[in-house]
Amino acid sequence: MASSSTSSPFTKAVVSAIRNVYPEQLADHSFDNTGLLLEAPFDKNRQPQKNTVLLTNDLTTAVADEAIDRKDSVVVAYPVDSIEGGNADWLGDIVTGEIKEDYKAVTPPDTAPTVAQGYKLQHFPSSYDAQHDSITLASLPHDRNPISGLSQPDGKHKNAGVGRHIKLHTPRPLSEILTTMTTYWGNPPSMMVATPQGTSDPGSQSITSIAICAGSGGSVFSKLKEPVDLLLTGELTHHEALATIEQGKSVICVNHSNSERAYLGAVMQGLLQAEIEKVWQEARDGNDGKEQTGYEDESVGVEVSRADRDPFGYVIRSV
Repeated sequence: MASSSTSSPFTKAVVSAIRNVYPEQLADHSFDNTGLLLEAPFDKNRQPQKNTVLLTNDLTTAVADEAIDRKDSVVVAYPVDSIEGGNADWLGDIVTGEIKEDYKAVTPPDTAPTVAQGYKLQHFPSSYDAQHDSITLASLPHDRNPISGLSQPDGKHKNAGVGRHIKLHTPRPLSEILTTMTTYWGNPPSMMVATPQGTSDPGSQSITSIAICAGSGGSVFSKLKEPVDLLLTGELTHHEALATIEQGKSVICVNHSNSERAYLGAVMQGLLQAEIEKVWQEARDGNDGKEQTGYEDESVGVEVSRADRDPFGYVIRSV
């Protein structure tokens, strides 16, 4: 983590705002890498970047180029050190090369928002109340709880936990859930659906309970305390999906990062915009002209990357 003494005033405000909205104590520190990961030393004599933050699910070369072109000060991304499998040197090259050379900061909140606010897929698909961790499934009344809850010594974040177990008050057909999801995800050309083999009309399958987990949900779904009708996630392995449909359940997979990315614009952007504005104003008021450099610009902007995308796309063949 970069030393706060070298951080620009705006970067300090952004990091404080992220910690306020997504407390680090809720992150899974077994693999998480949260906080300010990297920042070039603050140079008072260098022309400052804009007071803008770029949100991205994955930090790629294309996203780094986008941040540089936009002159953003901070990139909020999935943690650089927690990529599983293979060699992540390419990520290190991006962070220490393009990003650092252009004087940007990289800071990921990761699983803190996952467990604190019903992050990513857990808020699907209509409205979201961050303070009360509530989910509204459009016209589908329901109850929901974390699949795996967390103990909170301070008594806060009573609904914190990983994944969501949703119980609809009235059973709905799978086709209706699919239509709702398709609309929410911006009408993708396709998504992967697995239903029990031998079902004559899979779309009519009655859905009363749903387990939801962003990213790869297999390990979280293994912690379910009671059966559900539908698993909704980014991806499952072949054998996880096969075992699920053999139990009479269905699966919807929308690709790993697609299940996470919609949250950035639907929820995180607004939350961070409001909190950073508040913290930045407090910082400028507290400075009260004592330090001229770094506090001049009162504006704050939080934007979602346009270059960020899932590595997998869809090929639609005409037959």
